[in-house]
Amino acid sequence: MNQLIYTHFLADWVALGGTGDTPHCGDVFARLEAGYGEPWRQFHDARHVLALLRKVGQVQSLVEDLPAVRMAVWFHDVILEPGDSDNERASANLWRELATGHLVPSQIDSVDKLILDTRHTVAPHSPDGALLADIDIAGLGADASVFSKQSEMVAAEFPAGRRAQCLSAQHAFMQCLLDRKWVYNTAHFRDRFESRARDNIGQFLAGGHAQAS
Repeated sequence: MNQLIYTHFLADWVALGGTGDTPHCGDVFARLEAGYGEPWRQFHDARHVLALLRKVGQVQSLVEDLPAVRMAVWFHDVILEPGDSDNERASANLWRELATGHLVPSQIDSVDKLILDTRHTVAPHSPDGALLADIDIAGLGADASVFSKQSEMVAAEFPAGRRAQCLSAQHAFMQCLLDRKWVYNTAHFRDRFESRARDNIGQFLAGGHAQAS
């Protein structure tokens, strides 16, 4: 990430009620840079965050609390241990740690809940949570070639010594999505991606490839 991206983060921080360009705000951004800049990340890096922020922009007329949703995007994958089930909770904890004392508690709580909605394990807690969860997995409904490329990038993040565990976790996640009545929570994303996502997930389960979450 760079200075231009920092200006976008700073705008989102201020929109949530934070003070402008302060040392603390710079420290928060530096923590994001460190997380998303880990050299082994092939998919869950700054490009992923920026792609999701663009998707938020495309549906912002449907969003109730845009600053909170955008901040949840910034933090949702900052802590990532491939194959682990508590990454989102760890990311939300980091958010809470860095925001406490600098933003009002209600906003901190809102972003925390939104980050946890990207676990996809329970129904989202709000309409914004439903939108964010769908944005997070919008790539499941990409064209097959794009989906395949994303799969390769996610697989490249798996440590060699834990590859089997990571693949098993991804397989269980994808099967859970396929078993739901709908992959996507909102009509907006169902109309656009539901059918293709189900086809891609079926191919994933048949071939055992990895895919993003």
